[in-house]
Amino acid sequence: GFNEKNYRSFDTSDTLEKAGMGAKGVGRFLWLKAFDQVRITSRFEQNGKRLKRSFGFSEEKDGIFDPVEADAQEEGNSTQVELRGLRAHYNNKHLPKKAKTIGERIIDHCLFFFLRPDCPVMLLDDDDEQTTLNLNQLFNEQARVGEKTILKVKGHELTVQAVRLYAGDRNEHLVHLCAHDREVETVRIEDYIPSLNRKLKDADGKSFVYAAYVTGPFLDKYVNEERTRIDFLKPDETLFGEVPSEEELVRDVLGQFQEQHATEIATLREEAVKKVEEYVVRQRPEFRSILDVVDKFVDRFPSQVNDRTYYKVLTEIQAEQDTRLRETGAMIAADAATKKDDPTFEEQMQNYMSQVSDFLKTRLAQYVVHRKIV
Repeated sequence: GFNEKNYRSFDTSDTLEKAGMGAKGVGRFLWLKAFDQVRITSRFEQNGKRLKRSFGFSEEKDGIFDPVEADAQEEGNSTQVELRGLRAHYNNKHLPKKAKTIGERIIDHCLFFFLRPDCPVMLLDDDDEQTTLNLNQLFNEQARVGEKTILKVKGHELTVQAVRLYAGDRNEHLVHLCAHDREVETVRIEDYIPSLNRKLKDADGKSFVYAAYVTGPFLDKYVNEERTRIDFLKPDETLFGEVPSEEELVRDVLGQFQEQHATEIATLREEAVKKVEEYVVRQRPEFRSILDVVDKFVDRFPSQVNDRTYYKVLTEIQAEQDTRLRETGAMIAADAATKKDDPTFEEQMQNYMSQVSDFLKTRLAQYVVHRKIV
């Protein structure tokens, strides 16, 4: 409750009172970003007396206003927070109105707390719908929590808690880096694997998004004081050290994710390959020669066809294949004198000439396309 100690802490900007719990001391100011004011009523016991404290909190009145303290008649400790006067910027058609939608948004935002064994019972009362939702129960219905797994990255032991979320309108698969029992940074898997920018489907055909919550002493140690970021070293700074970079850590988590969801990802990749093939056949025939290797690079393509992005990725793949072809040609030329009578060398030569032929056809097709544009 809001005893004297907690009340003074609330009235202190950037308080470190609960820093040991991962609190940053600024959360209450976020209320005033969306609401005009807040009214708090708290019942607590202090020095053997039952007390009730209420006060307002607003930006317009420079913080706390109208504080009242009196003897409490009710038993038990409790705190009630009323958010009043939703600001016009947030009061629009996009703001959820239905209790279940609001409940799902709360779960999505506070999911890490629902995973904790000490998570309290959370009830959402809606007077308009005359209903009460148990958010813990709703979470259990809409999420599938996997077993915790241990991951070692450069000798640092991390715990990964994987969750499948079957409700909500989010399509992003996320990795949450946590410290001191709080989320600190969120990484989109799409930034590492562009093709994974939509929901996966399980064996029953139900769509879900993946979320991984990563915890461990390493993250607790390297989180900054404000708990706004993990102070990773840069990749070139960790080359000979034992401290992983963010990319190394995330890629190891993604490796585990890909193993656990190999079937679902394989289905997604098959669909992605078909989209790329159809795109090339219908719009970019000059890239036909690299279709047989597209499956090796399919993770680079977003799931939604985008001409500019697809063309850029195909051009990059073609450049890589061209470089590889030149390197192969140089190796064959170097071996020609000593291996010309070797049957395997002849087969290698024929294969190389076939690739060169495809390469020349591609260049001819690109020249024709260029001439039409000019």
